[in-house]
Amino acid sequence: MKQLIEIELIKLKANRSVWIMAAIYALISIYIVGQTSSLGSSTSALGASDPLSFPMIWMTGTYMSSFLVFFPAILIILNSGNEFNFKTSRQHIIDGLSRDQFILLKFVTILIIAVTLTLFIFILCLLIGLTAENDLAFGEQFSYIIGYFIYLVGVMSFAQLIVFIFKRTGVSIGVFVGYYFCLEPILYWSVFHNSDAKFYLPIETFDNLLFSPLKDNIDNLNLGFNNLSYSLDWSNAFIALIYIAIYLLIIRTIFKSRDL
Repeated sequence: MKQLIEIELIKLKANRSVWIMAAIYALISIYIVGQTSSLGSSTSALGASDPLSFPMIWMTGTYMSSFLVFFPAILIILNSGNEFNFKTSRQHIIDGLSRDQFILLKFVTILIIAVTLTLFIFILCLLIGLTAENDLAFGEQFSYIIGYFIYLVGVMSFAQLIVFIFKRTGVSIGVFVGYYFCLEPILYWSVFHNSDAKFYLPIETFDNLLFSPLKDNIDNLNLGFNNLSYSLDWSNAFIALIYIAIYLLIIRTIFKSRDL
């Protein structure tokens, strides 16, 4: 495992797109989380004088940062797509890496990125929260940090599945973008609007791990924040982990049955 991590870290460090996306993610995260203070009158409805104070910052910080999950997902597609485009995946197998180890290597990449981004959001929320007057730093809302980590792993695993299916970077990005921004929203809001099936769509499964003011109050749309969950729903986390395992199983089946 140590050797696999070292191999992937070397690739990530040498990849310019990693640093560019990391800088964009960091700057935009700081900006959009900071803009939460402009919610104005809604802050009292959140149950706190300030959504950037403890312990509400864990909810608002992870929620606002979730809008940027597109960046690490695309990074995963670029990373794995390059393996197929430049035939390095085949070279790894020739050099003695088993197919299972190669899949594990790609999942290690997801974990490295997810841990890094989660730590960044944790530190960002902690620093912002310390500027407000509130003694309860780690309330039940802190569980959303764990949900955020699973959320990142889940969405990136879904992106990984797409690139393993289509192999070509451009096609995989197109499919992911089309599904993420078009197909699933149509399925959620139109096709399965009156069915509980909408909660088990691939991306929605992971979205359920985070605080969502609109979806929690969709019945009245007044954003009164009456139905907020102040801690992670662990049953949703369990379902998300099952989805991740299913994605990995499908990736393994595809990769082991396909000619390199």
